[in-house]
Amino acid sequence: MNEMKSTPNKRNLFLVIAALASIGVAIVAINYGNQDPSTGQDRELTIGYFSRAIGYAPYFVAQEKGWFEEHPALDGKDVKHVIYGDRATIADSFDSGKLDVLLSAEIPAIMCRAQGNDIRIIDVTGLITLHWLARSELDATGMPDFSGKAVAYQSGTSSHYGLLTTLDRAGLDSSDFTLRNMKAVEAQTAFEAGQVDAWIVWSPFFEQQVINGKGSVVPNSKYNYATTLTASQSLIEKEPEVAQALTEILDRAQEWIVNNPSEAEEIVATATRQELSVAKEALKNVSFSASLDDEMLNMFQEMAEFLADNEIVRQGKTVNIREEMYRQLRVPVGAGN
Repeated sequence: MNEMKSTPNKRNLFLVIAALASIGVAIVAINYGNQDPSTGQDRELTIGYFSRAIGYAPYFVAQEKGWFEEHPALDGKDVKHVIYGDRATIADSFDSGKLDVLLSAEIPAIMCRAQGNDIRIIDVTGLITLHWLARSELDATGMPDFSGKAVAYQSGTSSHYGLLTTLDRAGLDSSDFTLRNMKAVEAQTAFEAGQVDAWIVWSPFFEQQVINGKGSVVPNSKYNYATTLTASQSLIEKEPEVAQALTEILDRAQEWIVNNPSEAEEIVATATRQELSVAKEALKNVSFSASLDDEMLNMFQEMAEFLADNEIVRQGKTVNIREEMYRQLRVPVGAGN
């Protein structure tokens, strides 16, 4: 009697084990399908970028020219290009391994590192110089004109850094202003509707407002920020030649932009979905000769301390840029010209 009952139980157990084994095989097959069987390295390379910023011009040029696909170190790679709208999604993508490298301003990159992402800055694509924007009808003479008025920015971005550091240099207290933390697209609507009086924002939003006559530059409000290429530590360790190739490609594109400004303006206008006049004006605000030298690293360190001092990062962590985030690549590979 007991033997008769145990037979179907054994059969059911066998079926369960077989099903689990099948699932396991499927998972292995999926993972294996994303890897090159000869090297064990991932076939896919995901390059993300935060918004459609003008400072990514070298990246847009390299993408348009097909330089990612033709570089020997990227041969056989399925290069994917993904745009992100917020830092939280970027952080999640790094954590899950869905994102390999990121183009962003240095502030979002440092925030990701401070809050747990194991990433390193490996290149700079541009150094941008901008100012506060005022609604043109206000005829502003300086930042003090906006005391008590609405000033828009986006928390944890280069605009946030520009806002607080320019106030500090001018000896102004942020509590004297009505600060409004808004995403760029929301702030644009509010600015153009007259709901905010000043706006600190990155390119090409900045140049849009100047070109269309709705915004004007506020005197004595200048600040700088850089656009960076950040890579996961995993990519750097497992495929250093790929990380090196990316820096070579972008360095090549920087030089090309300097030598071909008119064509570069057209490429950037298309990539950022801007009028040619906006892209042309925005590129004037970018220096493509910037590099990861001591001066740049010192600026990044100041930004890391700014994020910690203003409690913008979790537990007020201060990233030591040179020890925790900067990575100088020394792998000799072909130029890929």
